[in-house]
Amino acid sequence: MAKLKVIGGAPLKGNIEIISDELTVLACQAASLLATSGTVILDHVQATPKIIVTNKILQKIGVKLAYNRHQEVLKLDAGWHLTPVELTASEIQLMGTVLARCREVKLIKEPKIAQQISELKQIFEKLGATITEDDTELTIKADHLEGQTFDASTWAVTTLINVLTVATLTQGITVLNGVPNLPVVGSIIELLNKMGAKVHRTDSSTVRIQGVGYLHGADLYVINDQLEAGFYLMLAAATGGDVVALGAYADYLQPVIKYLEAAGNTIITQRNGIRVIGTQIFLPTTPASDLMAIADERIQVGILAVQARQLGKTQFEFPKTLAKEILPWLSEQGQYQEDQKMALAGPINSLSATLTYDDPKASLAGLALALTVKQNTWLDQAELIGELDKNLVDRLVSLGAQITIEF
Repeated sequence: MAKLKVIGGAPLKGNIEIISDELTVLACQAASLLATSGTVILDHVQATPKIIVTNKILQKIGVKLAYNRHQEVLKLDAGWHLTPVELTASEIQLMGTVLARCREVKLIKEPKIAQQISELKQIFEKLGATITEDDTELTIKADHLEGQTFDASTWAVTTLINVLTVATLTQGITVLNGVPNLPVVGSIIELLNKMGAKVHRTDSSTVRIQGVGYLHGADLYVINDQLEAGFYLMLAAATGGDVVALGAYADYLQPVIKYLEAAGNTIITQRNGIRVIGTQIFLPTTPASDLMAIADERIQVGILAVQARQLGKTQFEFPKTLAKEILPWLSEQGQYQEDQKMALAGPINSLSATLTYDDPKASLAGLALALTVKQNTWLDQAELIGELDKNLVDRLVSLGAQITIEF
């Protein structure tokens, strides 16, 4: 079994080109089902496995599509009779739009999406849908949906995408409070409005959706993956590096910028991206609530790497399951509190020589920590890193990281 050898302590330096936002593409693919006339055209779409699989599902439902990988243009025409198919966990973002167009959607139940299924059941029932289920499958039917008001502050991102899309064809007004300022949210609102929807941000965290009778085709240039940009900025800071994330936008990354500046790093907003110049002495700081509101697994790992460099004791929110895998690497410098917070006595200057784990997310955390510590560190199961991002190691090496694969 392959291992990664990381010679830590090398500062990351250079420019990193941020790819298009996969989550935004997936949300826009879902939204395309709502157009009963015209073509939805998405520009800057890279061929990730999830996007290709979603294209195949859309074709099974009845969407006519054309994808030019070289030009990165995806054209979707759903102005035909659509036939719903059973959706799996990886296609859960399609539930709302399939329900809106076909008045029925079926989802195969899987333990890893149990929380999202519970959220969606409550939401769709409140909107007026009828739900039946057994041990393996959830069926939702909706002859008539009526707008409601929801607190969206704790929803999974895929839940938010489902409600934003289905509400556009729901009678009346749907109000979502506590909506985070995520790139995917801004992009899907932009596309829906271009398609003829009436979706408005009434303030920084409230979205109001006036239902309409039909939607039509439109086009959208897909934004770069801003959370990926935030992840690389955090790793650059944690290694004392100097990196420009090309295609990063301050509008979406203000929580990351404020966090890194509070720890003592220098952030420069440029026309072509955002530059971070890492500091050697990290001041103790706590990630603010607006940062945690947008934190996916990459941002969570980035926060871990930055917190590990800070002086003294710090606490921050961190997933419990991931913390259990990480704590054995940290000797007595790490603890997990009953209030769902990780506590570190920093800076972390040494790790276990070999990091073992079972969760791909833990492999990402191990790699991030190993980059910040001046020692040789081996990571078991190198292939788990590839499951999350097959290009990650190569991109880090291009920035000066000393990483090799050993067998």
